[in-house]
Amino acid sequence: MVHFNSASDTKKATSAALAQEEDSPYYNDNNNDSSDDDNDTSGVDMTFSQLYEMMRTQQTVPANIILTLSKKDLVLCELKREGMASQFKRDAQYWYDTLSVFTYKSNQDFLMSDFTLCSDINEKFKLIDLERKRIDILRRIFVVLRYGDLLFRKSKKTNDWMLWNELKGLPIATAMSHGSRIIIQLPKSANTTQKKGIFKKLFKKDESSHDHGFWTWLLCGDENASLDMYCTPELTNGSEAAKKGFLVFKRTAATHSLGYYTDEIKEDNNSVQFSPSSPTTSSTTNSSTTSSTTSTKKKKVKQLRQISVQYTDQNNQRGTMKKLKDIVEIKEKIGLNTRNSKLIGSKEEVMLKHRHWGLNICMGGFGKQLPNFLSHKEAKKARKKGPKKGAKVTYTTAEPTGEHSHLYLYYMSPGPNRYGGIMIGVEGSEPGKKDQSGETHGITAGSPFIGVTDGMKWNKIKDMGMEEYPDKYDSLFIDLSSGWEFLKEKAKEWRDEMVMDTIYVKPVKDAEEEAHVKEQQYQEEEADNY
Repeated sequence: MVHFNSASDTKKATSAALAQEEDSPYYNDNNNDSSDDDNDTSGVDMTFSQLYEMMRTQQTVPANIILTLSKKDLVLCELKREGMASQFKRDAQYWYDTLSVFTYKSNQDFLMSDFTLCSDINEKFKLIDLERKRIDILRRIFVVLRYGDLLFRKSKKTNDWMLWNELKGLPIATAMSHGSRIIIQLPKSANTTQKKGIFKKLFKKDESSHDHGFWTWLLCGDENASLDMYCTPELTNGSEAAKKGFLVFKRTAATHSLGYYTDEIKEDNNSVQFSPSSPTTSSTTNSSTTSSTTSTKKKKVKQLRQISVQYTDQNNQRGTMKKLKDIVEIKEKIGLNTRNSKLIGSKEEVMLKHRHWGLNICMGGFGKQLPNFLSHKEAKKARKKGPKKGAKVTYTTAEPTGEHSHLYLYYMSPGPNRYGGIMIGVEGSEPGKKDQSGETHGITAGSPFIGVTDGMKWNKIKDMGMEEYPDKYDSLFIDLSSGWEFLKEKAKEWRDEMVMDTIYVKPVKDAEEEAHVKEQQYQEEEADNY
């Protein structure tokens, strides 16, 4: 398991920034926007790590804390006193508790709980069975993170990638906890791919050569299973999906999507020059445009990026890992991306072509009683005016309503002429719902300060001067373009304690063999482009 360094490595870097952090009641901040001293913490002496242990062990939490302070207030206090180490430990513990809940609780424990999604004992049994399948999806995602050579970079403007374990040996749980989306690149499909499951009902012309094997395995645990047993293209609300026995439901749109790197080629008197351009969101990138002069033509072609990573394996041997990157994360400048939404059509067509999907999860453990926190604005107001007379701490039961964390899944199926991709983002709540920090996931999807494991988002951490962490966009990447089937065997080795470990680092010898495959793959791509 990961052993974390002491907090001293980040205290100095954060002290100055925290002194200026607006509205925090723990620091002598004179920039508050009220005439009252809302930074007075007399009688309150608790960091979020202390409160978390009480929550985790289901102890009664102090009312004066919950009714006057937000999670942001407590996390900032924790950061100043303890550095980042407490957050990273909490990442691993949160995810472990989420995955392992059935190892330390019996069905009887859950039957005694009150769930808003159930009205009788039979519905509770169905919800319990559904939760087991939900956890299995999360486990397979973590298998991909552990064994898929997870890479990160500090800035999306560079091609300087590193293996995840180089980031202070942080656990794989941390990669799923601080806001940045994980991009998984999938191999191209064969020209003739056997249609399976629900896709058997499609006509031959309907992208029959697209391969949905990885997507089906990730959600169902079997690439030959039928997705319509787990995924509904007809419902857009997680609670309604759960009541009908589904795990994954359709999201009508999102602020992010995947596209492809392209370069602009200028053709002038048989000479060719390259000029990098923005990523394209279209799978067709061979369209040509004519310049203002008849002697010069421009066209865009997909341009594969080569990644070379220097690393040290578990035997302390230095080596080089080679990867390829064709897909790129795209952030909408204004509004939501609906281009990749298939809102009408048969169930089979929507399942095939729609790309935005959601999976509600129960962060911290299905059935756990969790206190309801005030939002940061509400807490500030409560400190100024005092808690309402007779106010008490209220609790909610962790269930898949979309208020106890949410997984956003963008799926772009592989085709014979294109790599596929999956983008995974863990969010505090389903769109339109309030999360466990008291904040609402609005249509603009602005980035909140607190993440799903009650730590800070990467971009907020970097704003405080800690530049060693991943960038906000397009900076967590797994290249499976040479094949993913090995993960099916690795899934059999999974243990929930592995969320507390960093990634598996392959021997240098294996990386060298893979590098030869990647070089050949790159040469073939270059030949196809010309």
